[in-house]
Amino acid sequence: MILVKDSDGNILRVMKRKNGIRKYAARHHGVNSVSLDVRDGFHMTTVFNNATFCRARFERYSDMLSFTRNWRAAQGRPLVVNGQKSGIIEGRNAALI
Repeated sequence: MILVKDSDGNILRVMKRKNGIRKYAARHHGVNSVSLDVRDGFHMTTVFNNATFCRARFERYSDMLSFTRNWRAAQGRPLVVNGQKSGIIEGRNAALI
């Protein structure tokens, strides 16, 4: 389950699949930034332009990178990997290869 929360931590939406993140972004003003964390599993935190966010867990590192790299609506948005700014989301970004 993937939960979309507001800045106060209130649950706004529950999604069963990761594709729901893309659909939510398309309906709610797009993506502000994406943060990837591999320190304790493979997690992706997405902050949307309407100040909501969600956190998704991936089984494999390659799946997380592929999801992020191929997300066209997130192209050009800031990317953070393990707490370090890593440029923007684009296919050529070394952090996503």
